[in-house]
Amino acid sequence: MCNKTECCNGRDVTNREDVKNNEIFKQVLDIRKFEIELYWKRASYFWVFNSLAFSAYGAVYVKMADHSNGIAMPQDFEMLRDLLVCLSCVGLVVSLAWVLVNKGSKFWQENWETHLDLIEKDIVGDLYKTVYETHASCCLKDLLTGSGKFSVSKVNQLISIYAVFLWCIMANSATGFVTTSISLNLRLVSLVVTAFCCLLLVVFGRTGTGEKTVHKIVRSTKELVEKE
Repeated sequence: MCNKTECCNGRDVTNREDVKNNEIFKQVLDIRKFEIELYWKRASYFWVFNSLAFSAYGAVYVKMADHSNGIAMPQDFEMLRDLLVCLSCVGLVVSLAWVLVNKGSKFWQENWETHLDLIEKDIVGDLYKTVYETHASCCLKDLLTGSGKFSVSKVNQLISIYAVFLWCIMANSATGFVTTSISLNLRLVSLVVTAFCCLLLVVFGRTGTGEKTVHKIVRSTKELVEKE
């Protein structure tokens, strides 16, 4: 006698194993949503911090320009320059942390997406693995307003890398570590770095829809009980 009862849609089952799989699927789905929420909360923090840091850097730089025009007091120049260096160092460290946090968040997001890919077939079918793509024409309208296979998380990662490069340039401008004696124009370098990062956004900012291979690692945990 069969101990498995199927509903009309063929999915709702009552045996213990299928109930367990359904609970696992719901839990993995909730954790994935949670990881995505955390990802953008962290990203918002770094966006706000960098915006404030850039604004502060610009304000201090204007004060230094006032000194060069004879408006500010000469004794304030070194203090402003030291402040500019500190802002550059903090901005560089935080932007590098932004890059690493993005990579860590992406790792855990992809981890739970892989869990979904592996267990969804017997529960909801190939729902999350199936992608419907609209083939747009090459007309200007579709190029400007049509959809594109770009990953918002990858774009955010590339922008954080761009922020690191910018802070490196600004730190050099503040410290004068690379002098004009080697004919290095920092404005030209900034434009080159910006153009290069724009190219990276277009080329490497696309989302992946092809086959992927994963390596499974099962962590083992042992509990040590101390006897009195």
